[in-house]
Amino acid sequence: MQTPSDPLKSLQAVDWPDDVMQREPACSSDFQSYTPAAAAHAVALVSEAALKLIDGLCERAVVRSWVRGQNFLDAHYPGLVLREWAGEAAPFDGISKERTFNE
Repeated sequence: MQTPSDPLKSLQAVDWPDDVMQREPACSSDFQSYTPAAAAHAVALVSEAALKLIDGLCERAVVRSWVRGQNFLDAHYPGLVLREWAGEAAPFDGISKERTFNE
């Protein structure tokens, strides 16, 4: 029996090797562990989005991502390649990217 594909994989900026991914049953998805410092970026994105919602400024469903650059990826797991939608982050330490939810 074939395992169904996880639609959340399309949100990842990189195709992560299986040995750095964890299965999280409660999330019904894969999870890539981050350091507490990296988690701060996620907290900032969520906080900004929550404030935008509270202020009534949300016009459409979006996906917000903090995408790290190629130097960061190479230092942590050589050989990773940013997906096409995330490629503009390559020369930077990281960028915040917003896309429509259905991309």
